[in-house]
Amino acid sequence: MKILFWSELYAPKIGGIETIVRLIAEALVWAGHDAAVICNREPATLAAEELINGVRVFRFGVERALARKDLPAFAADCRQMSRVRAEFQPDVEHIHTLGSLLVAFQMVRRGQPRPFAVSLHCTHDSLPGLVASGGAFLTTMRQASRIVSLSEFLARHVRELIPDVAARVQTEYHGIPFPNAEPSPLPMNPPVVVSYGRLVPEKGFDLLLDAFAIVHREFSEVRLILGGDGPERARLLERAGQLELGDAVEFRGWIEPARVPAFVNEGTLVIMPSRYAEPFGLVALDAAQMARPVIATRNGGVPELVWDGETGWLVENDSAPALAAALRLALGDPARLQSFGTAARQRAAERFGFERYFQFHLDLYRRVQSAPISPA
Repeated sequence: MKILFWSELYAPKIGGIETIVRLIAEALVWAGHDAAVICNREPATLAAEELINGVRVFRFGVERALARKDLPAFAADCRQMSRVRAEFQPDVEHIHTLGSLLVAFQMVRRGQPRPFAVSLHCTHDSLPGLVASGGAFLTTMRQASRIVSLSEFLARHVRELIPDVAARVQTEYHGIPFPNAEPSPLPMNPPVVVSYGRLVPEKGFDLLLDAFAIVHREFSEVRLILGGDGPERARLLERAGQLELGDAVEFRGWIEPARVPAFVNEGTLVIMPSRYAEPFGLVALDAAQMARPVIATRNGGVPELVWDGETGWLVENDSAPALAAALRLALGDPARLQSFGTAARQRAAERFGFERYFQFHLDLYRRVQSAPISPA
């Protein structure tokens, strides 16, 4: 088969969507199929065309053209995309973007409609605005042969907002390869809490600091390592000082994706204090692969990854006392921490393995290939 991916960005850009598209595309090539990617040329210094691990990558300045309202440049990019598409002759197209590239996809598709699938990488609260705006998003959703949601939580919102596509929406959890690193024994002397992500208000790291301060009074030896960077870094550092946490908290900074398994391995458990409804919660999967239990807020798609009382603890949203109570419970029961971590790793292998995820996509492409093509 020949699969053409549309992704807002691609390697060398590192991000959740870019990683998922790269993993699937490269696995297709390794399995003897052809894969190509159309994406934005950001930054502009990247090559317009490149072969990366067997995947042909075509980059265009669509985002810049639309931002400048440069319609001639946008039209020229669309003509070039049409030539790329005609040359590649994909059996199936797979859309992984809801951004500027979606407008270009609709323009290009008018010339020669082909069967395609859409994978949704968005938050539930962005959907009403996308639906209300109509345009390329709503058209694409209604033309797609299959719509893949990364959690049942997100799928429910899609079905409610766009009832006429409900029958074509299915949930398939992300699957990522297990790291080569093996889980190390859970450190208990002292216990170490790890948490990481973008340092922004919605991630709730201020709640984590408040909760940690409560627990630290009782478990004075416990340590917290906070990974990540962002606009809240200075405020969080100030908050840690106000709470007089001193050396008990370490701000590690940005963690390279390749270093995430080793970072998680430093912890006894992982905390996800997000205020907003995570559509999936990749951090929980990272933790499970390294046999680490998770304490997380009970919202979004996270309860589909963290089984309360089996692989971790789910707590009330936006509540430092609730986080503190769960952390106190966890630290007071090392045997349960160990059993939860073991169960999490087993569940990750069974339900979130990459082999299963790749097979799902092969089956998806075969179904889409034989489905009726919606007119452009």
